[in-house]
Amino acid sequence: MKTPLEEQAHVLGEMGLTRFFRRMMAEKPDVLMKNVTVEAVRPGRWIRVEGRWVRNFGSDSFLGLDQHPRVQEALVRGVRQWGTHNGTSRAFSSVAANVEAEQRLAAWLGTEAAVMYPSVSLANMGALPALATRHDVIVADQY
Repeated sequence: MKTPLEEQAHVLGEMGLTRFFRRMMAEKPDVLMKNVTVEAVRPGRWIRVEGRWVRNFGSDSFLGLDQHPRVQEALVRGVRQWGTHNGTSRAFSSVAANVEAEQRLAAWLGTEAAVMYPSVSLANMGALPALATRHDVIVADQY
């Protein structure tokens, strides 16, 4: 008799999408694409790689706001005021603009406070240890 985890693994293994990715990984062993160079970017998650325009499904910009004109204009204003580096780790201090953004986010969410991380990896490293106990299991891929 299979455990629930073994049963779920079996079901996932039989799915068409899983078979597709297994075949793709066999045909293209470098599928992780750690050496992809993005030559240009267009709105709508389009990037040019090796001369071809393709959709970017591997972006950390989940909402695609990095290409929104208002976000870009705000970024330019922020660079002019604060420079290109905040000067220290968020774990120790933060510039006033970051603190204000976190306060506004907390108010919008209706929570006491919020912390904004610049990447998914840093969010995982900062938030998961605070949320998990020794009785929890965290499943994450290595990439």
